[in-house]
Amino acid sequence: MAILASSLRSAARLPASRRGLATLADASGVKVAVADTPAAGASLTVAVKAGSRFETTPGVASVLKNFAFRNTEGRSALRQVREAELAGGVLSSALTREHLYLTAEFLKGDEDLFLEILADVVKATKFTQHEFHEAVIPQLSAEALAAAADPLVSALDAAHVLAFRSGLGNSLFASAASPVSLDETKAFAAKAFSKSNIALLATGLEASAIEKLASKHFGDLPVVEGLNASATKYYGGEHRITPAASHDAPATPTAFVGFGSTEGGADLGVLAAHLGGVPSVKWSAGLGPLSAIQGASVRAVHLPYSDAALFGILIQAASEEKVAEATREAVSALKAAAQGVKDEDLKSAVAKAKFAQAGRADSREGWQQIVAPQAFSGNVSSLDSNLSAFDKVSTSSISTAASNLLKSKPTLVTVGAGRGLPYADELGL
Repeated sequence: MAILASSLRSAARLPASRRGLATLADASGVKVAVADTPAAGASLTVAVKAGSRFETTPGVASVLKNFAFRNTEGRSALRQVREAELAGGVLSSALTREHLYLTAEFLKGDEDLFLEILADVVKATKFTQHEFHEAVIPQLSAEALAAAADPLVSALDAAHVLAFRSGLGNSLFASAASPVSLDETKAFAAKAFSKSNIALLATGLEASAIEKLASKHFGDLPVVEGLNASATKYYGGEHRITPAASHDAPATPTAFVGFGSTEGGADLGVLAAHLGGVPSVKWSAGLGPLSAIQGASVRAVHLPYSDAALFGILIQAASEEKVAEATREAVSALKAAAQGVKDEDLKSAVAKAKFAQAGRADSREGWQQIVAPQAFSGNVSSLDSNLSAFDKVSTSSISTAASNLLKSKPTLVTVGAGRGLPYADELGL
């Protein structure tokens, strides 16, 4: 705790100019956000409002992600790989529920080359039949199998479906049960890769130079009607997943119990930090209420989105009976928070939440997820304003947030082959 407090005091002494998240600019109609903090290397990311919540066909966002860095009109896939490797760079794509990220990481001085590669992907991917069948579809199958084999991923993906049904409830993975055609992918890409639907995020680079390069490479990107998603509504429900039989070790019994919310972002972040489950020191179980649960791995999760959040508790144990017991104890801990939180516990939770947010902003992936939605809105806030939101959380507001969650229909997902896993009514929900 002393180390955490010292880190926060040091951060508080930084001048405001060093604590900005990004400098926002417009380059021929393309939003550009450049990180205000120095970095040894450099990165460029095209953030696209084409996450799974915007899908026009189930799984099409995942297909588009896996078409990244394939053959384009200007470069073959092999040429992209060779140029990236010769420059010591790395190309990658990632999909979240709200955004598709196309990223290049490289040494400073090569930004023109890598921005040209990214522009080729956005403007001139060929979407060839042979790549679709020989490379993209096998990769989709591999991702779906890997997700199904991981009980935590399976539980969280199913929890989103139960909580939100469509939009944020759309799965991150394409399913063989709902195949996507190449024509559907092309139609989705045509709307996704519109000038108003992308933002360029840069780290380790000069803002003025990136603005010029963005105008050069993306200035002729067409403006078409983008992708739309309806406002999020929370539903909740219950689902039991029985893993497919295999010769591998059986899946670890897992449960997720949670609730959706369209308000209380900072309150829920502090509530998750209060409940805990993630130790600050590797040889300690931690001091939060969830850390006191024996014989199971139990942690609170808070997954915020632009217009909603999924809050819950993940439980894993060696046996289904222990998962059921730990889940009951976890729900009791949440109910206790709804009854009240001590001042000293709130102070600790606020510090943990601020430290987690600061650490998220320090990582490239976390910074992207914070800045991308703000860049699209046209207003990037400072790190100070992000952290100050946690200072407004009080003992009454955190208890109210917990109480409001418990008043709604729960989302419960269990993963296991037996009958020992809990049902919602057995948890008093």
